[in-house]
Amino acid sequence: MMKQLSPRELMMVSSAAIVVVATLIYFALIAPYLETMERLDRKIASRQQQLQQVKELQQDYRQIQGQIKSLQRRQANAGDFALFAYVESQVSRIAGRENLTSMRPMPAVTHNDITEEAVEIKLDNVSLGQMLQLLQSFDSAPVPLQVKALQLKVRFDNTQQLDSSLRISAYTKG
Repeated sequence: MMKQLSPRELMMVSSAAIVVVATLIYFALIAPYLETMERLDRKIASRQQQLQQVKELQQDYRQIQGQIKSLQRRQANAGDFALFAYVESQVSRIAGRENLTSMRPMPAVTHNDITEEAVEIKLDNVSLGQMLQLLQSFDSAPVPLQVKALQLKVRFDNTQQLDSSLRISAYTKG
């Protein structure tokens, strides 16, 4: 049958056969290969992003572990720390005892094996600078302290002075 075709027809049939074979090769081998490679490249990029996130989490974890060890060392070095006495001494030293309106210990609360001891204080006629010094002194206390609540009100008779209410908590492992 091929022998009966003219050279021109033979050339067209051969060209068509080459196109069909090339199309079959492309769709059967090359396209799936390229698709698979593209999918694997996306997976690699996704895994690299996940790896970066894990590294960031690892760094955060190490930082938190360091903070925990630092807090545990501070707690161990504190000995017999009395929150009420410490807060009273800092307020007297920085803001003056005459500005201390009230000081009230709160009942201790236990969460799992950690006990929270709190003191609520009210101060009148203190400057913003004195409040900042007081907060800094709580931050540098021998044990970790946390200011759980802070309210500041500008006095009506002197806008340079504040009335304040604070609740300070100390945590101990019980």
